[in-house]
Amino acid sequence: MNRGYGSIVMSEILKLAHQLKIKFINGWISGVDWGHIDRSAHFYRKFGFDVKLNEGFGKILWLNEDLGASREEFELLSKADTFEINK
Repeated sequence: MNRGYGSIVMSEILKLAHQLKIKFINGWISGVDWGHIDRSAHFYRKFGFDVKLNEGFGKILWLNEDLGASREEFELLSKADTFEINK
């Protein structure tokens, strides 16, 4: 454990996101990771992710600030995507 492989992969993911002009990366932290949630949250925060934790569940969000991404824009787009899916 703690060999840095996750950090190497995350660095490459974020580099690719910049190259592809991706504005947002979002996801969740599974409940199966709850036994080491502090380490998981620290890992994501280290790479600039916003981490929101609830009991047994977590959400992550990365904003590409180089492209002017904002939480407000993400939330508007998320609501639009939900609306399209529910049509």
